[in-house]
Amino acid sequence: MGIRTIYDTIRQGETNLHEKSVSSGLTLLVVDLNWGDSTDSLRLKVYTPSGALLGTYYDNADGQTDGRIYLYILSLTV
Repeated sequence: MGIRTIYDTIRQGETNLHEKSVSSGLTLLVVDLNWGDSTDSLRLKVYTPSGALLGTYYDNADGQTDGRIYLYILSLTV
């Protein structure tokens, strides 16, 4: 399976919704929200196919405010 990417633009205060289908056999999903501007805040919500919220992630969750949220989501079911 190749790399699948979504590119979009957004302005401060806006909300963009994107849906990305992944195969049922996928064990790792990498999410990289890269705003590139550390002066504005980021928030990312990731939902499962059943609608459960995995979490709300913020730019500073990794200890630095750098305009990027980079996640590895690992499936715990085999």
